[in-house]
Amino acid sequence: VISSCDPGYGNCDGIVSNGCEVHLPSDALHCGTCPTVCSQYGGTGICSSGSCVMESCSTNYDNCNNWAGDGCETYLPTDNSRCGNCNTNCAALAQVGTTSCSGGGCVISSCSSSSYGNCNGVSSD
Repeated sequence: VISSCDPGYGNCDGIVSNGCEVHLPSDALHCGTCPTVCSQYGGTGICSSGSCVMESCSTNYDNCNNWAGDGCETYLPTDNSRCGNCNTNCAALAQVGTTSCSGGGCVISSCSSSSYGNCNGVSSD
């Protein structure tokens, strides 16, 4: 039985024969404590100085609210308020009524009044 480990190490697998096998300040599967796993929604988390931090976002995901706590929370290909990038809000386009985001591009389904129309089929104008 291991009664204690050196500071910064843990016996996370519970096997006595390999001792305190985990370096807690840098192990993403045991970050700071044995049960703490650094996983970030839509991205990759790493362990730095015993704390989980976001390293990068996966393809099509971004951290639009700039808060690491919820990871890469935005799926850019279909998010109507962050379509294709964090700064494109389809619903905020001029004179639009109903919009959606498809493949990272805004799609205008209707205009805000019958006086307007998307005659050229370009959503950005």
